[in-house]
Amino acid sequence: MQSLTTHYQQLLGLPSTWKVEDVDLSMLGKQVVIRLVYTGKNISCPECGDTCNIYDHAPEQKWRHLDTMQFETILVARLPRVNCKEHGVKTAGAPWADKHSRFTLMFEGFVVQLLQHCANTQAVATLLGLNWHAVDQIMRRAVARGMKRRTTETIEHLGLDEKSFRAGHQYITTLNDLDEGRVLEVVETRTTEATEKLLTSLAAEQREKVKSVAIDMWKPFAAAVRSLLSEADIVHDRFHISKYLNEAVDKVRRQESRNLNAIGDKTLIGSKYAWLRNPENMTETQRTSFEQLMACELKTGQAWGLKNMFRMFWRFTCLDTAS
Repeated sequence: MQSLTTHYQQLLGLPSTWKVEDVDLSMLGKQVVIRLVYTGKNISCPECGDTCNIYDHAPEQKWRHLDTMQFETILVARLPRVNCKEHGVKTAGAPWADKHSRFTLMFEGFVVQLLQHCANTQAVATLLGLNWHAVDQIMRRAVARGMKRRTTETIEHLGLDEKSFRAGHQYITTLNDLDEGRVLEVVETRTTEATEKLLTSLAAEQREKVKSVAIDMWKPFAAAVRSLLSEADIVHDRFHISKYLNEAVDKVRRQESRNLNAIGDKTLIGSKYAWLRNPENMTETQRTSFEQLMACELKTGQAWGLKNMFRMFWRFTCLDTAS
């Protein structure tokens, strides 16, 4: 049977130079405290990476790790210090945590997963018994690590999208990598200046290789793309075009309904959603009612017909046919 220290040594997966020296279980405090010791003869300088002799050990530090069952798990260690010829005495980093963090990288990764699934930061803090600021700092470190990993790889297809909040009175704009399905940057407002700020967050060599940018028909987006990505094609995606076509049909319906209502004709009253449905999504009852509306030869029917004809556009694979 394995000893407790060997058991945790395997679970932690630490480098061979770090050993589990002791495991202490506190039933009253509901904690598992794991003491680690560095057994190597030398270690790398955290500044330059040169291998150096160990000078001494820093004071004892503690890091919260993933729980062991229902017990909070704490790692305890004295980090070795090196005496580098170039940088002097420096404390080596812990392979299980970021510098200055009181939590292990695995614990911080778990916190980030919870942040992605919980409503807000405080919910995660309450769940893990942390304060709001601790969770916020973990989130900020995760973002910093992600930004550091971001390279200047080629991004060929971008997307610009706006999101409204606070009852639609304020906007943010997001820059998206459509190939990888990730958000690259976010800025407040949806002005040309804000959009240019998003695009200039990409390196110049990245911008030169962008082939297309998917946007809605918001003019500031187009202006910024033409200014900074002049070689890229502007693409109006299917979702936004369908949205604008539906809005156009509804505009015709409202105007025609007012005109008909003025002469006592109630034909279009209550028909808004009939014109917004696609034929394949109608029930038999809805289809019968809609056919009766179309038989009235209204301007709204003509507008709907044009919208419905345009749906064929998305099936074309030949440029000449689509043109």
